[in-house]
Amino acid sequence: TIGANMTALLSDAATAHLEWTRGKETDLMTRALVMPSNVVTRNRFVAGTTYTTLSKTSITVEYQYNGFGLDKRGFTRLAAVPGAQLAYLSEALRLQELAPRQAVLLYITQKGLFLKDLDLTAYLRYNPGDNSKLAWLQLRHHWSNFDLTFQLQQNIGRASSEFGILPDRTVMQVLGTYYF
Repeated sequence: TIGANMTALLSDAATAHLEWTRGKETDLMTRALVMPSNVVTRNRFVAGTTYTTLSKTSITVEYQYNGFGLDKRGFTRLAAVPGAQLAYLSEALRLQELAPRQAVLLYITQKGLFLKDLDLTAYLRYNPGDNSKLAWLQLRHHWSNFDLTFQLQQNIGRASSEFGILPDRTVMQVLGTYYF
């Protein structure tokens, strides 16, 4: 496997990042469905940019590509085989691998939302292969030695989709962190 990564400062407020690898391995579907070994050479690629405003809002947009993952047509064909899509998505989750061929990510952070020590973070990941989404929202207040956090996560998609197979559709948490 070979790879490269690069980060560039585009302006006082914007950065760009790029990561690329190329390697030989068995594709994800072959591993998930325990099929005869099919070693292929493919690429993985991530590119994105972050822009930070004067009001301390940071917005990151990222494109993700996994040559070993399924495209939209592959997801459609796999859905026709009972249990195959679940096996594929479970294996991708187990390997912490990007299941679709392509995905898009949006990440936003606002420091000092209304109050100096109150931060808001939002995250959305979209899988165009099966049209599922993972949305996450966090509100965190900082004190000198304690943080109080509210988190909300929503998994959106059909039961046979990447985020629809997750056991919880909606997760809400209140967390306290004490620093000593």
